[in-house]
Amino acid sequence: MTEVARGPGAVTMGISRWRLALLTAFALASALGGSAVAAQESPPAIPDAASVTVPDISTSDPDVLSQGYKFFIFHRPSVGYEEAYADIAECRSFLPAGPGRTLPGFTPWVAAPPPRRPVQGANPYGLVGDAILAIILPKMVRGQDNTIMRRCMETRGYVRFAVAEDLLDDLNEGEESMITARLARLASGPRPTQPEVSE
Repeated sequence: MTEVARGPGAVTMGISRWRLALLTAFALASALGGSAVAAQESPPAIPDAASVTVPDISTSDPDVLSQGYKFFIFHRPSVGYEEAYADIAECRSFLPAGPGRTLPGFTPWVAAPPPRRPVQGANPYGLVGDAILAIILPKMVRGQDNTIMRRCMETRGYVRFAVAEDLLDDLNEGEESMITARLARLASGPRPTQPEVSE
């Protein structure tokens, strides 16, 4: 312990050396970590709008228009490319990522769950369960993604326009920055000729 005397009526303050070393190390780590985080948080460069090519999405195909609630892009007439890119990038950041996305499970709210027989493997329903999951999971993931994007983009004044499923798949292929750039070009470009999706 170190003691520090101050003034005529000596007040003692005890700080152990290990605490002082710990505080110093923490302050140093915070200073270094803060600068490293600041360096990592610089946003990536937005692709040049002129270098981003997009297909013509205007259509009058009734099959495509009837599926507009599932397969769509966003558009806002008064938005520029950079603002659309920022809006889409922010909204896409809320989408869950990775192959671990599964159906929501049920967990009973009890103090101590009853003992159960351990289940072998990830799917207790076997091959039939795997086959059913392979059919319904992509639709559920798409529905979840659509809901997140609609809630995020429509509050910013964007409206939806139907596109063909294979065209939308092509738009969503590649690196995230190019996906966002293509969607931003469409969102800020000419208004599609088909009616807005209302459902």
